[in-house]
Amino acid sequence: PSEAAGRAELIREFKRELRARPFAGDVYTQATNIEDERNGLINAETGELLVPAGILSSRQ
Repeated sequence: PSEAAGRAELIREFKRELRARPFAGDVYTQATNIEDERNGLINAETGELLVPAGILSSRQ
């Protein structure tokens, strides 16, 4: 989703699904948007976080 609220909800849903299954691994994403992609988590110009603070914490 292009809007922050929709992106945050997808992250929460994905984390709920992951917690329901035993697994090991890493997930990588770029921190900022690059070229035409719009999947960054931080605004490259302002440094503003584009998802709710703490949402990526493994304890939430």
